[in-house]
Amino acid sequence: MKRGGNGGLLPLKIGFFGGFPGSGTSFLASVLANRVLSLNFNPCVLEFGNSRLYDSLGMDKHFAEGDFFPFQKYILKGRSVQGLTNLYEGINWCLRTPAERGLAPGFREKLRLLQSMQGDLMICDFSGVEMGTSEWEDNWRLLWEMDRIVVVLDPLPSRMLPSAELVARLRGGFLPVEYVINRWNRGVDSRTVLSFFQLADPVLFPFLDPTVIYSAEYGCRFVWDIPDVRCQLAGPSDLLCERLGLA
Repeated sequence: MKRGGNGGLLPLKIGFFGGFPGSGTSFLASVLANRVLSLNFNPCVLEFGNSRLYDSLGMDKHFAEGDFFPFQKYILKGRSVQGLTNLYEGINWCLRTPAERGLAPGFREKLRLLQSMQGDLMICDFSGVEMGTSEWEDNWRLLWEMDRIVVVLDPLPSRMLPSAELVARLRGGFLPVEYVINRWNRGVDSRTVLSFFQLADPVLFPFLDPTVIYSAEYGCRFVWDIPDVRCQLAGPSDLLCERLGLA
């Protein structure tokens, strides 16, 4: 895998899966997209779940002229989206708009969208879909199209138990998985968490001050643009890039 940009090769594809709803999967997918800009990648974030990134990132304000292109609507109509972008701060955002949330693109439509998007690093967000549903199974099939998979786990005990089934299924599929534990803090019993998931050295992202996240969303700012947050995310983001072979 070529380091520091993709050198015109076929796009690299990284899938983000959450062990439990609300684990911060979409947030970390967008953090990675921002981080790889400095590594000369041209990332694209594709929402294949129900993360509502469009709302949390304030895309209606960043695309105030109403020119955010509804990729999923067009792909369901069988129309070409080749060459089209929603470019903002160097990232191509292929997110579900509020008007598209009732749509249900299947495996073939999602695969076509993945193959049509502009960028040399496809960061696919599969979060927010209930395990066992037809949409979840479609996303599971798409995982086999990924070069690497990032599984985001929450160390809160009540969220660890439901995550065990996903971790077991991923291990059984022999997929190239990198594990991330989000919201790591001093209250976490590290020995219990690592033993429960049978992990030796996962990437640990810190628990961020919720008031900062709320403030950023009210102000339609990207959280990683806040200096203190950027500092806290730098170490684990760099490590994740190394583990994925991007740096």
